[in-house]
Amino acid sequence: METVKLLMDKIKALLKELKQYTEYSEIDSEAKDKKVSLEKQLKIFEAMYFCTCILRNTLASAIDSLQLIVQLKNSTFPDEWADETIYNSNAELYQNGLVVICIPEDLPKYSRELNLSCKKRWQGYVYSALKKLKAETGTLPHHTNAIVAMEVHSPAGAMESCKWDTSNRTYNLVINALKGLMFPDDNALHLTFTVAGVFDEQRYTKIYIGEFAGHSGLILQKLYEAKPSKS
Repeated sequence: METVKLLMDKIKALLKELKQYTEYSEIDSEAKDKKVSLEKQLKIFEAMYFCTCILRNTLASAIDSLQLIVQLKNSTFPDEWADETIYNSNAELYQNGLVVICIPEDLPKYSRELNLSCKKRWQGYVYSALKKLKAETGTLPHHTNAIVAMEVHSPAGAMESCKWDTSNRTYNLVINALKGLMFPDDNALHLTFTVAGVFDEQRYTKIYIGEFAGHSGLILQKLYEAKPSKS
């Protein structure tokens, strides 16, 4: 339950900070320098606004993480996630605790219009693979300081100018699906990630998840050796 405790600690700290802001004195209408008083109050309101935004995001993250943990623990995944004709993804667990997920689709390019169905589809790929892995092995590694690497295989395009950039892939689809399940959170304390690309006529994505201290060298070597699929 370390993940739950971590999220609750964040929420408590944010609520405490908000309470401190509300305890500041209100604007003194009789103050000699009203401009200074107004500017001070403005800064307080701005600080409260940003704190509220962070609190909202933290609560949303807590809800998502806890729902996924409960789903994985109780195997209460939607029926369609078990249908291999929809989510034909798989995962392998190696003796040293490294997990490799293979998804039969290339990681989408970033766009502001990335729709909800795409996000759910990638969640389905990740959860379906992890569900099957846990059923087969009886375990799912959880890393305190994780490294996640995405190896994207996708056609380069007919012209040199059409070749895609690794930085333009929507890697958050993978990270958001994994956090809370295989590592506590995606902040700087718990996650390092990288994205590598392979120009390939076949489209698929490999995801490596391991402990940074023990697996980073092996994972980077795997990315370095990645080659296009044979026709």
